[in-house]
Amino acid sequence: MGPRYSSGVPAPLTLHQLTVFRAVARHLNYTRAADDLHLTQPAVSRQVQLLENTLGVQLFERIGRRVRLTDAGADVLSYAQRIGQLQAELEAVLGARNGLQRGSLRLIGTTTAGEYLLPPLVADFRRVHPGIHVSLRVGNREVVLAALANGEVDLAVMGRPPARADWDSVSIMPNELVAIAQTGHPLVGGGLVAPARLASETIFLRETGSGTRLAAEDFWRQAGVPLDTAVELGSDSAIKQVVMAGLGISILSRQAIDLELSVRRLAVLPVEGMPLRREWFLVCPAERHSQPAGLAFRRLVERTVQVQKATAHATADDKPTRQA
Repeated sequence: MGPRYSSGVPAPLTLHQLTVFRAVARHLNYTRAADDLHLTQPAVSRQVQLLENTLGVQLFERIGRRVRLTDAGADVLSYAQRIGQLQAELEAVLGARNGLQRGSLRLIGTTTAGEYLLPPLVADFRRVHPGIHVSLRVGNREVVLAALANGEVDLAVMGRPPARADWDSVSIMPNELVAIAQTGHPLVGGGLVAPARLASETIFLRETGSGTRLAAEDFWRQAGVPLDTAVELGSDSAIKQVVMAGLGISILSRQAIDLELSVRRLAVLPVEGMPLRREWFLVCPAERHSQPAGLAFRRLVERTVQVQKATAHATADDKPTRQA
């Protein structure tokens, strides 16, 4: 029997409790869920406890230092996700009625896209649609695919979208992957570098599951460069730090290194067969394709890309031509 008010009426189930529960179930970690929701860990624990009391079941159990869903918790999660999806659809409908004055947009990006590509786009979107609440999550490719499959987000930005008939994907802008090194590296500023020449270098790779990792591994493999001694790091930022310290080389998206290139902390190595030309894709489940806030965000991205292309062309036209 759940908790009761002084009137004897059972305490109601709340959307807030379900939101907190979904976050804990997603992370299987109370601290990470609290960070995601901008709450304290005691507040998260309290909401889960209230939900357990209301439903009369245990949702999580601890095994050593790990947290996992109970069987009852797994059942509740399937309904909580459906309720969250319905809530998002209701907000989208009301947002359309209000001319995008209210509503929500749930975004997720793979690590590079989420850290470097999406933040300025979200800022531009918020300036145009201040009444739309935007949430942005960041994760590797596997996390993004799981969030899409579970209906936890409306849109994702990633490379290499999976071929699924029930998901829509559209290319939104180029994503160039380049080999990088410390500015003072002996190969910087020289002629074209054969990939085999890099076999003696320490190579830093993103974690397994990262789109950047997959592309880099494909390149090194086709070039015949062994990766037996490669070092794995979990973020672009960590890789940039070790490369700037002169500890080795890596392959990263050019969008992740704009600042470091501008202040000459990193340099692009002129490696044969590079840059690797990829694309960023906007991906969404087919049933979310016509969601008003999502469509507005897509239009903003398309306008931004058009402006960038026009600026690049104008800059190229302004460069003086070399006299014969």
